[in-house]
Amino acid sequence: MLVSLVEFLVTGRLGKLCLGLNRSVVLGILGNPTWWQGAPKLNQANSEVWEYGSLQVVFTTDDLVDTLRLCFRVKHEADFVACSEALLPLVFSDTNPSIVAEYTSFLQYLTEAEIPFHQLSDAVGKPIIHTPCATAKFSKILHYEESVRVEHPVYSPSNYLVTISTRV
Repeated sequence: MLVSLVEFLVTGRLGKLCLGLNRSVVLGILGNPTWWQGAPKLNQANSEVWEYGSLQVVFTTDDLVDTLRLCFRVKHEADFVACSEALLPLVFSDTNPSIVAEYTSFLQYLTEAEIPFHQLSDAVGKPIIHTPCATAKFSKILHYEESVRVEHPVYSPSNYLVTISTRV
């Protein structure tokens, strides 16, 4: 499905997906989820969260889309290169988020695209960026293998995208 990062950040829409759609419309657009919260014990029709690769669709108790969330599950900064494939079924018509995943790159992207934003921090000091209709959360990446080898936590020098979610 062809989507736009700018459109998602400014309007909260991901192609044909938007807040308020009912579950059957999402099923018609994306098909069956690759994973759902509560699987395999819980039937997908009763699950609050459906997942399609890196895209999570969160439903209300009334079966309406409450949140659209892009999740970036990487173990090293270099993994963002392969992250484009993990975003399928989404194909970005403008900028793939994995290209601007580092915090300062994301800020530069927002500035160049003239997207209004506010920089904040969460309760533990991790950076958050609010755009008109989305929230981007960032964190340093724990380098697990290197941390085990040297017997103490080793983190990336920069903060990287963890999620981009719709916000009201």
